Amino acid sequence: MFTIAPYCFTSTLSFRNQKPAEESIQALEKAIVRQTTYSKMNELAKINSWNIFIRKLVNEVQEFTESFLTEVRTETAEKRYEKLLDNYSDLIHKIPLKHLSSFLGIAPQSLSRIRKKLHENIKT
Repeated sequence: MFTIAPYCFTSTLSFRNQKPAEESIQALEKAIVRQTTYSKMNELAKINSWNIFIRKLVNEVQEFTESFLTEVRTETAEKRYEKLLDNYSDLIHKIPLKHLSSFLGIAPQSLSRIRKKLHENIKT
């Protein structure tokens, strides 16, 4: 997954189950990192405003995940790449191709072909 500031993110499954994550998080540019523990989050959840924030954040992440999974099932990698270009053009150029192709579920060579095809379409 990729995200832009000031979005919050974590490995939800790892955090909730308090087990090591299978994925890693890498900042592509300077970032402010804040962390908390599961027990601290539960303490904060007792405060109404934090509880509301946590629920809204969890709902937003769930909506994003469901939307992403629907796109993976229903759209081609080329279409998903075009959407990324439309929505995150500045970010796309900072992401190493191997990570971008992995995100799209395709080989780096396939991504290169998609990028070449889109570039040729822009010229014509």
